[in-house]
Amino acid sequence: PMDWLASCRSTFSASAPKSDLSILMSPAWRKAFFSFVQGVSQVSPDTQIIVIEDYLSERVGDIDRTYQFEEIDEIKSTNKMLRDCYRYIRSDYGQIAVIRVEDIGHYFTDKKYEYGAIPSHLNEIVNQEIAIRIERIISRSGSTKERGPLAEAYQYV
Repeated sequence: PMDWLASCRSTFSASAPKSDLSILMSPAWRKAFFSFVQGVSQVSPDTQIIVIEDYLSERVGDIDRTYQFEEIDEIKSTNKMLRDCYRYIRSDYGQIAVIRVEDIGHYFTDKKYEYGAIPSHLNEIVNQEIAIRIERIISRSGSTKERGPLAEAYQYV
């Protein structure tokens, strides 16, 4: 019943190592994303898909002082690819709620973040704001669905 999820997994696992983002926006990526959206719609038509438009942080530090990550060029390059993906999702999948995170103040990686001070981690201020925005979307849509069989699919968005 969840062949579309297997299809998404195989597209990503077979196409590129996790550190290689060249698959983003490829025909295989677009097909897998389409399969994901269609699969969610078929399995749970009332489910609201929410995409967090998140980017790698260019800065690390604390609330008082931040400084640029050393690998800033690689971060900017990755963020450009991510921007293209989010643009595609916003333009071709209007039914998906997209939460923009970059416009939240204090967009930096906490140097003492419990899971490591790396560009993909942010800080508690931003994480709490993301949770608030998700809650707003859920309450507006009236969705009280459990994550059920779709839970593991969320890692692909």
